[in-house]
Amino acid sequence: MSNNNVIPAESLGQWRSWTMGELGSAAAVPETAPPELAAPAPQPEEPPVEGASLIMAEDEQDTASLDAVATAAYPTAAELEAIHQEAWQTGYDAGLQAGMQAGEERGRAEGAERALLEAQQQFQQYWQPLSTLQQSFEQELSLLGAQLSQEVLALAVSFAEKMIGEVVRHDPAVLRSLLTEALDSLADSVAQVKVQAHPDELATLQAFLGEQYPQWRMQWQADATLTRGGCRIETPSASIDLTLESRLQLLRKGLGLTDEHAD
Repeated sequence: MSNNNVIPAESLGQWRSWTMGELGSAAAVPETAPPELAAPAPQPEEPPVEGASLIMAEDEQDTASLDAVATAAYPTAAELEAIHQEAWQTGYDAGLQAGMQAGEERGRAEGAERALLEAQQQFQQYWQPLSTLQQSFEQELSLLGAQLSQEVLALAVSFAEKMIGEVVRHDPAVLRSLLTEALDSLADSVAQVKVQAHPDELATLQAFLGEQYPQWRMQWQADATLTRGGCRIETPSASIDLTLESRLQLLRKGLGLTDEHAD
């Protein structure tokens, strides 16, 4: 058992024995109280420390700031709802703006593509008649060019015929050369020849052919319808037309000219 509750003797000081007095008598008051049990003497008040009030005020201000920060760190439900609504509205507005911009760009692209397609269709619609007209015009030009070529060629042949006719009519050597070329191809197969020529050239042809082909029997016939510079030769097996008209006709045919181009 602990001895903490035992009062040492030296702490008791003066003491005396206590006896029970008579009933009803006043309680005896001890003469003196032990010094340990006497009330403590009042301590003198310490003077206030300079700046203590300022430190307390700062402490109170810091406490208020901490309380305000603690209060601000936890928004209320209404504030949370307002923040949520603001964030939602901001996202909605941004999405709406982006959607409208994308829609406008897509609309412009589709509109441009549609406009280009319509322009191509209209161009094709307007170009088709022009293309047909162009083809027709090219064909007409080709025909006109061919006609002009034929006409120019016919005109050239016409001038050539006139020049040839003049030369043949005034140069008997041309007809003699032509007769020699034709009769040489018949020299070995015939013995009788009939010659038709213009009356003005008949005597010249008789002298020439009699000298060149003395072995043949010649029959002469004057024909005023024949143009000078030409003749006809007939044998039992062949007929040769050496008239100027027939030779010029062969020239036109060789050049692709028809009778309508002849004068």
